[in-house]
Amino acid sequence: MAAYLLRETIGGNKFVFLLAFFVSLASLITLLFHTYQTDRKAIIIFFSFIGISVLFELLYGKLYRKAFTTGEKQAVIIKHSLNNDYN
Repeated sequence: MAAYLLRETIGGNKFVFLLAFFVSLASLITLLFHTYQTDRKAIIIFFSFIGISVLFELLYGKLYRKAFTTGEKQAVIIKHSLNNDYN
């Protein structure tokens, strides 16, 4: 999804980015459904890792990056970084 949002900056085809997003999403849903059918404990562990990761990112962002408190958008930071890398 990030590539789609940055398509103008990186010069990509929006159809390809959207197709890749939806195919990946379908694959993830299929894998989660299959895993739920075969091993429910693995699903609990998976979502626990996701929850811990989100919590870590929020705390790290507030404490060190300050991106959440300054109101800067991540795409602007990435665009600025891309421009500096190629100049």
